[in-house]
Formats: sequence, structure tokens, C-alpha cells
Amino acid sequence: MEAFRKACSFLLDRTKASPSTPATRAAHDFLFLLAGGREDASTQHTRTRMQAQAGEAAAFFQDALPVVEREIDSALKRDKTLSARLRLLGEALDAASGERPGLIETFWGVFCPQAAGVRAQWEREIQRLREERTVHDLSLCADPLQRPAKEILFAANVLLTVPPEGVKPSELALPQKIRRGLADALSETQAYWYDHPVQIGTAPEKNEILHGLKGLSDTLAFEKRRGTAGPEDRLDVALSLSVTHPSLHGLARAYIEEEVSKEGAIRDLDLFVFTENDTARLVEDFLCPAAKRFGPARADADSLSGVFGVDGPYARHYNFLKAVAALWQVVKNPAVRATFKIDLDQVFPQRELVNETGASAFELLCTPLWGARGKDVRGRSVSLGMIAGALVNEGDIRKGLFTPDVTLPQGPWPPDRWIFASQVPQALSTEAEMLARYGDSSLDGKTRCLSRIHVTGGTVGIRLDSLRRHRPFTLSCIGRAEDQAYLMSVLDGPDSPHLRYAHVPGLIMRHDKHAFAGEAIRTAAAGKVVGDYERMLLFTHYAGALPRPIEETRSMLDPFTGCFILALPFTTALLCLALKALSLSGESVETREADPDEVLRLGARRLGPLMKRFEADPGWMKRSYDTERTAWHAYYDILDRVEEEARKQSPEAKRLIHKAEQIIDETRIAT
Repeated sequence: MEAFRKACSFLLDRTKASPSTPATRAAHDFLFLLAGGREDASTQHTRTRMQAQAGEAAAFFQDALPVVEREIDSALKRDKTLSARLRLLGEALDAASGERPGLIETFWGVFCPQAAGVRAQWEREIQRLREERTVHDLSLCADPLQRPAKEILFAANVLLTVPPEGVKPSELALPQKIRRGLADALSETQAYWYDHPVQIGTAPEKNEILHGLKGLSDTLAFEKRRGTAGPEDRLDVALSLSVTHPSLHGLARAYIEEEVSKEGAIRDLDLFVFTENDTARLVEDFLCPAAKRFGPARADADSLSGVFGVDGPYARHYNFLKAVAALWQVVKNPAVRATFKIDLDQVFPQRELVNETGASAFELLCTPLWGARGKDVRGRSVSLGMIAGALVNEGDIRKGLFTPDVTLPQGPWPPDRWIFASQVPQALSTEAEMLARYGDSSLDGKTRCLSRIHVTGGTVGIRLDSLRRHRPFTLSCIGRAEDQAYLMSVLDGPDSPHLRYAHVPGLIMRHDKHAFAGEAIRTAAAGKVVGDYERMLLFTHYAGALPRPIEETRSMLDPFTGCFILALPFTTALLCLALKALSLSGESVETREADPDEVLRLGARRLGPLMKRFEADPGWMKRSYDTERTAWHAYYDILDRVEEEARKQSPEAKRLIHKAEQIIDETRIAT
């Protein structure tokens, strides 16, 4: 414990800025008390001040102190590796003078092992990771996609929030009904946080919804000119609609229809916009009656609506946009064989794709790697029923299509990144997994290829035969990195072959968020910061709830996804939160990433309940996993039964299918 106190003292000294608000004072006092080795007058004064201080941050950090101390004490008793690394850190701090090279690596060895040593062994680590991801004895898919325009249900999520601060609803050029609903929403407490939701009232040229849909429309037009889509082809696009404030529910679809109707460049897309009300209707009017009539008996409205919906944490809409494709195949279009999700701040750079890979987006999606089978380095049979692409930043594409969107950071390192530097393993897996190319003897894309762990929220797809067999899902409580968590539910399950993502070189979308969504990103910056700390708690406990040792799960998911599965999740998250806020308080208002008080406020509101819940009920995550797995199995069982009964010409099955199709058709908006 003494080594830990030395580490806290060292990092507190690096924050340099003096706390300027009650919230940042609470963060400072939290670190000071963790750094104190004995009860002297200074320690007692700080403890008394924190106890007397009002506000969310002070109460939160008071509760956090014993949690950190208990976690460290417990971890050091059971984890000899962690104990040895912390002892080495203490010795390094005793020997350190100023900025001794390598000291930060010793910190990472304790709190973020996946970052330690990577920079010095960069090329070697890239090669090691590619070998770890290699699939050999490859059997290419016998029935790859042929007509993406007809065989893929494209999908995306729309995130909506209130207008920018200072903008009155009455000032917006929107129908009166929408303006009234906005006034109600502005009086509510925000329920959910997203990285960069579209602010209602945003100018069309900065509207992510319009940007992404225009990009998809342009993609189809390019494919028609290339001859890979028919002249009359249209794309079905399922849009989930998630909102930050409850009162936005009633106006969100009308707002999207209003904006899309004014945008003449969106052509040949059939848009279906699903709100939480629509998903509830599918549960109540189709899934539950079908379960009652055909089974399974365990299905009920509460369990199904708990997983099948679009409001709430990112995981819900991510699950929905996969699962709805199976329903689509059963009740609307049996020709659909896969779904492919994009993010609306991404577009296919078709000209660059053809110039650098020789293939367009649709041609890349027709790869026989999607659906191939083989064996991983452990000898396990795997099915590449999912597909994963990569991203190139809009500002970098001039350098080439295969330019990483995340690069190895060089510093200087703010105090919170001495604790946790996820950018290092993220940069490694971006280079090693996402940008790998085929063609040499070790990875030819025909007998050997890569499978993927690190994926992006968009540029991912799954074949419906794989979806309906393996039934992957993300736990509904996951608020960020839901894309990384999706594979965890089937990572090493009882069924073989195990489901994996195929890596297809060149399946790259251009990421445009900074080109047009800067204001939305700045507005949501605090929520994004806290989302990473929340991820530490959720991923660690989720991995612990899975039916395999947590060390095995972490090893399979390293480096990037695995770095959020921590030996000291509460300690790491809380240290990062306090250090981040203090660092921000020393920066100018004009240049800092986020407001420190807002970061602490959101941290208290989002981490505090999780901290208390896991402390009071350690089995909560395991029960959640079991409950949701049962619900998703029921969902797919229902679809299988309805499909089977329809083939037998069951009038009841046909009636239910007609009802579900009617609900889907009612979600369609004019374009």
C-alpha cells in the first residue's frame, strides 16, 4: 500500500494547477488522502474539510476512499503479479529524479499493462499481434454475397439531443409541434449521454444525419455507374433513433422527416426510423403473441423489451440494429442475407477505394472471406460470419487510404495518462489488425487471413445465418464501446466453430466527424471522458461474469479491448477522474477538452451508482448476462418458430408476419 501512496503523491504533484472550484477541491483532497500515509494534522484537516463540503463531487469522493482502499488490499492479496509490479513502481519512485525515462512504463505496468513496452517494441508487437489473430486452414465461403443492394439491410443509429445552449426553440425554422416538444425537453434532466449527438436546429451542412445518408446515397449511385448495382436498385436502411431527453421521443421522427425532405441529394434509400415506441409495438404485437402461440414459453414482454429497444446506453441500439435484420428476413424480405452498420459521420470514399484496392465498397462486401471458416492459433475452429472494416480520418485521406485513424501518441503525458493510456494499445491494434494487407506468403487472404477483435462502431456487418445461429449481443448497460463488447458474449462459447470478424483489407470508410460536427463533439466532451471510466468498471465486471476465467478473456481481447479489463477497476477509474479534472482546471477555457466541473459532476452521477451497486451486489453483472442471454435466445427462437410455421402455411403465423410488416412499414419516412 505504501507504493500506491507514493504513486498518488507523485501524480498529485504533476497536476500543478491549484483547485479553483469546490468540485476540483474535492478531487484534490481525494488524491491527497490516498497519498497520505498517516493521520497527521494536515490529513485530518483535509478529511474534515471534505466531510463538511457540500456538493456531488465531495460526497462521491468520500464514498470512493474506502472502496479504493478495499480494492487494493484485496487485489494485492490475490494477485502476486500486481503486487510485484506495484513494489517495482514504489522502488522506481524512490530512485526517480525528475522525469526519469521509463518511469511512465512502470506506472503502466501496474494500471495499464497493455501499454507497457509497446513503444520500444513497436514493429515486433505489430507482428506478434498479427500472428495471434491469424486464421489458417481457411475454407472460403461457398455462398458469398452477390448483390449487396438487395441482400444487405444497411443500418445506422441516429442520436438526437436538444439545441445548442442559448438557442431558443422559438427561433428555429421548424414546425410548431417540434418547437413545443423542444421546450419541454429543455426543462428535463438529461437521461443519456452520447459522444456527439445531433443538436436539433443544427444547420444542414453540419447535420450528421444528412451527411451520412447523402454519403450512402452517393455510394449506391457510384455502384450503379460501376455496374455492381442495378439501375432500379434501392437500399433498405434501418435507422434506430436514440434521444438524450425523454420529451424528444414524440418529435424525433418528425424532425428527421422534416430535415430529410428538404435535402434533395438523398436518393434511392428507403428509410425506416425506429423509435422506442416502435420497438415496443413489435414486442407487444408480434413477439409476445408469437411466443404465446408457438413458444418458447419463457418469453415475456418484460424480458424482450429489456433487450429489444433503442433508447438508453449505446448497447441497446447496437443490439437492435443487428437483431432487427433477422426479423426483417422473416417478416419483410427473405432475400436479405446480412446487415451492415455504418455510423452517420462516415462515408465510403469510393474513388480512393477503387484506386488503391481495385474494388468498390460493394465489391469488397462480396468477399468470400465473409463467411469463411478456419482455425485460430489455438487450434479452435472459427467462423468468420462477421466482417469488420477500418476508418481513415477525413484530414488524412490525402496521405492514402491505409492511413491509421489512431496513431501512437508521443506525449507529453498528462497525469491521468500516467495511470491509463488506452491510446497506446488502440494505436497498436489499429496498425496491426485494421490496416493489415494480404498478399505475402504468411497472409494471402486465401489460405490464411486475419480475424479481428478491435472493431469500430460502424463499418461492421454480420451474416444472418451467423446471427441466428450464434446470437451475439452486448449487455444493455454498456454505454460506450458497445462495438468492442458485442463479441464477448460468444467469444469462447460451447458451440463450435466460434464466431469471429473477418478482416477485409481496404474495407475502409472516411471518418468526417471533425469536419462538420465540432460543436456537437465539444458539447459532449465531458460525457465521452467519463464514458471511458465507466467502461473500465463495466468491462471488468462483464469479463468476470462470463463462463471462463477473467484472465483468459482478457488475454483473448488484448491489447485494446482487453486493456479495459482491469486488476484495479475502481481505483484506476477514480484516479483518472480526479487527475483529469485537476489537469483540465489548469488549462484555459478556450483550449481545454472539457469543463472540469462538468467532468466531475458526470463522474459522480455515472460512476457513483455503479460503485455502490457492485459493492452491494457483486453478482449483478452475472445475473444481467444470464437474463439477457435467455431473452435473446427467446427472441431468435420466436423468429425460428414463426418462420417454420409460415412455411407450413399456418394462418396465425401469416397474420403475425403481416402485423410485424405493417409496424415496420409505418416507420418508413418520405425521401
